[in-house]
Amino acid sequence: MIQLPFFSALYYAARYTPGVLHDHFLWFNLNSRDFPLIIIIAALYYFQSWLSIQQVPEEQRKQMAVTMYSMPIMMIVFGISSPAAVILYWFVGGIFSIIQQLITNYVIKPRLQEKVAEEFAKNPPKAPRKTPGTRKDVTPKNTQAIANKPKKNRNAGKQNRK
Repeated sequence: MIQLPFFSALYYAARYTPGVLHDHFLWFNLNSRDFPLIIIIAALYYFQSWLSIQQVPEEQRKQMAVTMYSMPIMMIVFGISSPAAVILYWFVGGIFSIIQQLITNYVIKPRLQEKVAEEFAKNPPKAPRKTPGTRKDVTPKNTQAIANKPKKNRNAGKQNRK
């Protein structure tokens, strides 16, 4: 949600800035729609979603599959109504996201798994010690001792003094 103002600003900057209105980059006009680029970003975000679910347990894969299919569809829908400059921004972001996911999956995560395995080998988890069955009972025997005390009549007869 915090990115929404930035996307809105990017959209309006690409749509209404005079320099962008007539500029070209590679084969497309930055102010008009470019359907091949829309298909490319949909494929990029599908691949990025597929990469992200490769390292998760099977139960989570089923839940994340909805995101894997919905993200490219959303990119197509938003891409149809956006200028090519915004789609180019998403394209570059998708490339960086894929690179980041590849580094996470195949470099960082295996290193962390090795470190965790080493730590478990050095310091295996210990089973909790069982407490002996003979504990001293500290429950009070007479729970109503305060209520049953006789009154000492400390003020008896003092009310009638003159």
